[in-house]
Amino acid sequence: MISYHVSKEDYSPGAIVSTNKYFEITVARGNEWVEDVLERHRPEGAPSRSTCVFTFPELQLALAYGSRLPQPVYYYVVEIPDKHHKCPMVLCEAIRSRGRYDGITQQLCKEYWTPTLEWQVYELLTSSFKVIEKLQLTDFSERSMGIARYMGDATRSSEWIKTLSRIR
Repeated sequence: MISYHVSKEDYSPGAIVSTNKYFEITVARGNEWVEDVLERHRPEGAPSRSTCVFTFPELQLALAYGSRLPQPVYYYVVEIPDKHHKCPMVLCEAIRSRGRYDGITQQLCKEYWTPTLEWQVYELLTSSFKVIEKLQLTDFSERSMGIARYMGDATRSSEWIKTLSRIR
């Protein structure tokens, strides 16, 4: 399956990538607890976020994510194995924003690993990918569409959390 990856690493076409520095970065940001909570709820057979690599099913989503990273970054067309896990990216931020572990956080984790709602921005978790092409981008117009989709998911998750809060 073809997908898209964004990274500070400069990969060559044909490279097989099976590790990244994501987990080190999230720990440095103080978000290790979010990863611990997600790991506790990870279903059997799903890749661990601490050892997997991440891609996006669409270029505009990779562009949106890349705009949040310190520059420069590189964008790639990659091929991932058929076995991958599709998760709504915004729920990681929703968990971090809650700042605590409770019943709502448990629901967010469950939805992250096994989505039941319609989300616009998914990250694909997989054991490795093969770099097909390093993109030489000059037109970033797709970025704003990806950002708008992510913000739509952020609004949806906030509304869902409010609903969950009223139920409890």
